[in-house]
Amino acid sequence: RLETPRGRLDYYDSGPGDSREAILLIHGLGTSASTWVHVAGLVTRQYRMVALDLPGSGSSPLPPGKMSTSFEDLDDAVAAVADNVLPESFVLLGHSLGGWLAIRFAARHPMRVRHLILVNTAGIEYPGVERQRELFMGKGIRGTKLLLDTMWGWYPFYYWPLLPGIRTELERRGTAEFVSGVRESDFVNDRLKELTMPVSIIRGRRDRLIEEPSLRILREQLPHAHFVYLDRSGHVPQLEHPGRFRAALKEVLFADRDGLARSA
Repeated sequence: RLETPRGRLDYYDSGPGDSREAILLIHGLGTSASTWVHVAGLVTRQYRMVALDLPGSGSSPLPPGKMSTSFEDLDDAVAAVADNVLPESFVLLGHSLGGWLAIRFAARHPMRVRHLILVNTAGIEYPGVERQRELFMGKGIRGTKLLLDTMWGWYPFYYWPLLPGIRTELERRGTAEFVSGVRESDFVNDRLKELTMPVSIIRGRRDRLIEEPSLRILREQLPHAHFVYLDRSGHVPQLEHPGRFRAALKEVLFADRDGLARSA
């Protein structure tokens, strides 16, 4: 638990106590640090793993007096954990909105990020990106189902009875308010060339939330990044196909670091 000027932040901290290597995991919009439950065993074999609950997610409350969060709140949360919990340099992994925040942090602090890993990252502006906003601002149970249908290549049938609860949780977190407040200047297209560290990108081929034009921009702007593709996986591979995701993460996380440095 970390107290900051913008409120309390909760995070999980585990792994070998004598490890010199640390990794910060940042979850996506509408989820929490629990999204990494299936990869913790793999990561903590070698790394000290810190998994943050962003403000308004998991057990971290929204900033005092606010009904939703902002990029300023989220950027400050990542920086607070980096400055107060993590060593001077570390591996940074982000999924979706977490990838967006990871890019923003890495572009500002390139010497602190040893290896940047992006999983179906958001934050890239392209024609049609406004569809993401429309999906998260959908109304009622029907809107929630459309969001899940778009995000997941496949999701378990037992999610159906949970739709009302998911809708309530998204509303409690002010998800629609956050999305409606995203500005053009928040996107990171012009910051990609500032990513001087090794970059690995994991992409679910059935991700219908972050569309193909975003991936093309990443390929163009990060020509030396290491790409790993997951067949039959949608936007949330760490939950949808955890075995395949662990294999992909193992490939990029435990790959020869000299080789990654050369490719970047």
